Amino acid sequence: MKTHFSWLTRFYVSGSVLVTACIAMLDPWSQHRGIMDQDGYGGAVAIGLLAFTALAGLFDVLINDWLPPRYSLRCTHRHRHLVFMAMAIGQVALAFVEARSDDIRPVMARYLLDACVASLVACLGVYSHYWRTRREDAAAFVAGAADALRRAMECGGYYPPILYAAGQLMHAQSQTVRFEGRIYAPIGATLPFTTSGQFESMKFRELTGCAESCDGTNEEVTK
Repeated sequence: MKTHFSWLTRFYVSGSVLVTACIAMLDPWSQHRGIMDQDGYGGAVAIGLLAFTALAGLFDVLINDWLPPRYSLRCTHRHRHLVFMAMAIGQVALAFVEARSDDIRPVMARYLLDACVASLVACLGVYSHYWRTRREDAAAFVAGAADALRRAMECGGYYPPILYAAGQLMHAQSQTVRFEGRIYAPIGATLPFTTSGQFESMKFRELTGCAESCDGTNEEVTK
């Protein structure tokens, strides 16, 4: 299952509705054809639309479930429920036409069953899509807030970085220097010391994640 509901269930209901429409159009002696003929031209149009929605449902299964993920169509994920709700409405309409006749036949149960399954797929699809979107938004918000908090905790209390150069007096852990695009703070156990011409990595620790939060270069040496 990629999205919304089991592809097998969607394949069944789409195939069942398509078979119903094909029998109504191709078999003049079938019960489906008799129901279609009760509404004349309107019945033929309704059966045609039903076949179209069934083909759309099968196309959805083919593209989004059977083929590799790179062929997935995101627009069909958002509007899949419309296709299956249309199938359900079409099946209910056929059942209604049958109910108006004097002789109600067992075929009506077939229409109502397919309508129930299509409605279930549509409703669960909307529910799944809505809550998946909400969960993704919530997860992104929490991740962003956690990253901002981590940066604030890590960079809080530090002076803006100065460009590393020889002769700079390092006497506090809150001082920072920028060297080769990265920000470093002196290690407390090495203080105080004066920087040399070569960067002494053993006396500094990198402040990961502070390049943006502590951005800015202070040309003055803190003394």
